[in-house]
Amino acid sequence: MGIAACSTRGRPTLNPPRSAIGWKQTGVEGFPTMYCGTARQRRLLLAIVSDASARHYMGNDQMQAHRDIEILNLINALAHQATAAMQRSLRDAELGLVAMEARTLRFIARHPGCTQNDIVRESGRDKAQVARIIKVLLERGEVRKTAVAGSKRQQLDVTPAGAKSHGKAEVLRTAVAETLVAGLGAKERKELERMLRRMAENRQE
Repeated sequence: MGIAACSTRGRPTLNPPRSAIGWKQTGVEGFPTMYCGTARQRRLLLAIVSDASARHYMGNDQMQAHRDIEILNLINALAHQATAAMQRSLRDAELGLVAMEARTLRFIARHPGCTQNDIVRESGRDKAQVARIIKVLLERGEVRKTAVAGSKRQQLDVTPAGAKSHGKAEVLRTAVAETLVAGLGAKERKELERMLRRMAENRQE
């Protein structure tokens, strides 16, 4: 690979004599760890050894589970990045909304007449948190509640002020989305959307 494992007499070598290598049995996953060479070389060697050993010792099912976990980690990281970016955009634009409030307002705008339970179910947030968010939006005059005749249910709709805030937040959301998929071609974006929709369907089954 062109990477020096350690050196003898100041010269890097990929295959140093055994006497030039120090070993200890305290490496990651119990694999031996070299302690010759630079710290960067040791980290790189350990990564190579660990990866090769994982492929050797893990069965197909274990390797698949490892890949699935990595996919989950990537999705979580992207979701966190998107939320953080949206939060910064909302703060900089001084809309008076935080990310969760903007998402709740968006859901109500896209689903006129929805209920608080609909938002709880879709967002995965607990009822108390959703109730607090709706209370804030009601106090600001961005949403309104309407009682359903013959039922205890109350429908939610955006007000003209809420529609205006939602429109501004959507402009910011579009900018965040474009940044997130920057570098992907049209076909890649279409394929990514198709795969994510399939994953979303799995959640609903």
